[in-house]
Parts: sequence; structure tokens; C-alpha cells
Amino acid sequence: MQTFRLSILAFASLILFSVSVQAGVYVVQKIEGPNPSQNGVNTIYIDADQMRMETKTPAEHTVMIFRNDKQLFWIIDVRKKTYFEMTKESMQNVAKKAHTMMEKMMEDMTDEQKEAMKAMQQRIKESMSNMPDEEKEKMHQQMPAGMMDMHGAMGKIVYKKVGGEKVGKYDCTKYEGYKGKYRVEEVWAAEPSSLGVSESDLQVFEKMTAFLKTLTGPMSKMLEESGMSFAAPTSDEKGYPGLPIKEVTYDMGKVNETTVVQEITKKSFSPDLFELPPNLVKNDPIQGMGAGMPQY
Repeated sequence: MQTFRLSILAFASLILFSVSVQAGVYVVQKIEGPNPSQNGVNTIYIDADQMRMETKTPAEHTVMIFRNDKQLFWIIDVRKKTYFEMTKESMQNVAKKAHTMMEKMMEDMTDEQKEAMKAMQQRIKESMSNMPDEEKEKMHQQMPAGMMDMHGAMGKIVYKKVGGEKVGKYDCTKYEGYKGKYRVEEVWAAEPSSLGVSESDLQVFEKMTAFLKTLTGPMSKMLEESGMSFAAPTSDEKGYPGLPIKEVTYDMGKVNETTVVQEITKKSFSPDLFELPPNLVKNDPIQGMGAGMPQY
């Protein structure tokens, strides 16, 4: 009888343990930016219905939490002890504010300023359409970093398979991403099965992508056509098969950022990782747009 009671106790403890932790996928990414202050680490906790990404660099410490059950993002600035919340309703309010600001700016312009702006845009468009490729490239090289890339800022990236390469311990296929004839990205991708994970382990990315599309609403198609990707990293719609193990992005022909997966393993997580920490000050979403948002 004593043995039976102990067995029941052990079984009950096992059930309680399985409730208190959640099996998921743990990923560590190394980040190298254009300057040392942007070098750091992404630590990603992936669960079936939620995800947490923590970014630490000398310049920032942010946490992004996606909760599919609540249909929201929390974006946390750990150092400032602030956060903002992204829901469909809050993003609609942001869009309204941005639209109001744009209308106000246009109202403040005189008719002469509006016509001058349109004329300048038309002259640039005509000048570029008649310019030889060599001159376009020369002008592109002289443009200040961060300006709109005239030869490929808009439009989707097209990926070309280069061949097989190993990244650390992972067997990968390398792809080069182009906008027009200009290379803007390199990706080394591996099949999930070779990493010890399955697509079902990563289904939260599909849910997160669907939620992002609801945030942008009718604008999502326009944003995709302009080059913003809404494809989950588990989807072939992103332009290549497999999961990105290493990514190198280019700006003005120079390396902008490099991310490399250093670890990907199955782990169990505490539910607290996906909760909003206490004692944080809530900010307006429009004040923190872009900080900590997922890049994939």
C-alpha cells in the first residue's frame, strides 16, 4: 500500500511538472552589426502558441513577446523599464495618428510647394529612366547611407541557389538574394529535420505572421509589394526552403548585419518567460515603433 501511495504521488508530481514547464525550441543567434555597439546576441524561446525574443547588445536590451492566445505583442525596453503593447486596435490607432500627421503636413504646404515636390519627383523619375546602368551605379555609390536605394529598395527579393556549405556544425544550402541585379542578402538555410526540430515545433511563426497581417490590414499587400516580407521563416514563400542559419544583409554594397545561429535545441520553458514582467511603465505604441520588432 505504501508503494502504491508513493507511485500515485510520483505520478501527480509529474503532472504538476508538465503543467509548470512547456516544451519548445531554444535558439541562440550571434549578431554582428556595422559597428561594435550593435554586436550582441538574440535568445529566442519558441513555443507552440507563443514566442519570446531577447536582444542584448551594448546599445540595447529589448524583449519581444508574442502571445497568440491574447493576439498581441509586448515590446519591452529592459533598461528603461518600459513597454508598449501592439494589438489590432492599438495599431489602428497608430495608423490613424500617422494619417492625421500626414494630412496636417500636406495642409501646411502651399500649392506652390506641392507642385514643386511633384515636379521634382517627376524629373528624378525621368532622369533615372534614361540613365545608363553605369551612371546609375555611380550615382548609387555616391548616395549617403540610409537613403532610398534607387535601384532596388522596392520589390521582393529573388533568391538564387549557390550550393551547399557548412555553417558551424550545420549542413546548409547557400542562397543569394537580389533586387534586380543587385545583391542585398546572403542566406545559409538548413532543413528543420537536420536540426532536430519539426515544422510543428515552429508553428508559432505562422500564427505570428498571420497576426502581423491583421495589424497592417489592407496595407499588407502594398507593403509586400514594396519589399517587406510577411512570410514566416518556416514557409517557402520567403523565397527559399529551410530555416535560415546564417544571414548577411547588404546596404549600399557593404555588409550591414550578420546573424548566425549558434545553438538550436529542444527545451522546456517556464510560463513566466511569456508573461509581462511587473513594475514596467506602459508607453504609447507610436513612441516605440520599430524597437524590438521581429526580423525574419
